[in-house]
Amino acid sequence: MRVLGFCLVLMLAWEAHAGVILEERLSTDRRTAERVRPIQPVAPPAAVLPSENLLDQMDIYALSPHARALALPRMVSKQLVLRAHAGQGKLPPPAVWEGLVARSSRLYGLDPRLIAAVIKVESNFENLAESSKGAQGLMQLMPETGEALGVADPFDPQANVDAGSRYLRQQLDRFGRLELALAAYNAGPGNVLRYGGIPPFPETQAYVRKVMALLQD
Repeated sequence: MRVLGFCLVLMLAWEAHAGVILEERLSTDRRTAERVRPIQPVAPPAAVLPSENLLDQMDIYALSPHARALALPRMVSKQLVLRAHAGQGKLPPPAVWEGLVARSSRLYGLDPRLIAAVIKVESNFENLAESSKGAQGLMQLMPETGEALGVADPFDPQANVDAGSRYLRQQLDRFGRLELALAAYNAGPGNVLRYGGIPPFPETQAYVRKVMALLQD
């Protein structure tokens, strides 16, 4: 019996050394281990990349300009959004931005000179302008304001001018006076209500004066 057990140990050791994995079954009456078919290692399934990580492999610049503008803010950093818009920092000839202004003027019943004056003071017609406070685009929309107005891409000239004009129209309807509407556009309607007029902020007061002066030229 000892010789049989010793031989079995040697055989198992040799097959283990040869890289063969054996399964052993022992009965309840402690009979000698029964050798059965070797267990073949199963390769793990190929790793499945989560679908959201596929964005890392997409060539976003191969998208159409419209699709790219919508996708970029959600897929990459703001710096890459600006890079995608490279070459569009300023609007083309006056006929183009004048067309955008005229369109918003008709939609919201605003003097086109007023819209143009606000754009001039806000961004000097630079499409990719961004303030230290985070205001964006031609009419310098704050991100939360742009979101509330349904703007997907604040650096899209038409979307920006449309939303800015709509917001200005809302302030005019609310306060009834152009100076107060401009103050609300710059400092927020809450501050105009809090102070009962143009807030005592040097920036806001200078802003109102600049836009009004352009309207008088």
